[in-house]
Amino acid sequence: MEPGLDVMLSVYLEPPGAPCSLGVKSVEILPNTKQPQRIVWTLQDAAAAGSFIPLDQPEPGFAWLGNAPKVGIFTDLRIDPRTPNQMTILDNHRGLESEGNWSYVLRATIGGKIYSTILIVPSRAGLRMEEVQPVMLMGNPTIKNT
Repeated sequence: MEPGLDVMLSVYLEPPGAPCSLGVKSVEILPNTKQPQRIVWTLQDAAAAGSFIPLDQPEPGFAWLGNAPKVGIFTDLRIDPRTPNQMTILDNHRGLESEGNWSYVLRATIGGKIYSTILIVPSRAGLRMEEVQPVMLMGNPTIKNT
């Protein structure tokens, strides 16, 4: 991937025809660069008329799952009110200190209904989200900095 180019990720309803969740068409592995890489999620196809849930809500349009990345690796998470079907974040990956693999959840309102990516966590009594390790979150979209 060329440094400085946006990483475009399509977000869609799945399964088509009887949607029950959001899917992300691409899992990106991002190499370190000298400049921030902008990641752009866009609601596509049947989801295109929807909007990501505002980031100031209790269950926002984007949230890290399990161990969140260190402060400063990802910055400037935003939903532009002029294009609520798009959400962006800057990945400031520059070296070993910003390498990692992080799972996240997306939430959007489409046709008056809230959809999200599916959270798959092994069943364990008393497991709290802060105790969930990224490897346990298989099936969720991820960002991997290498």
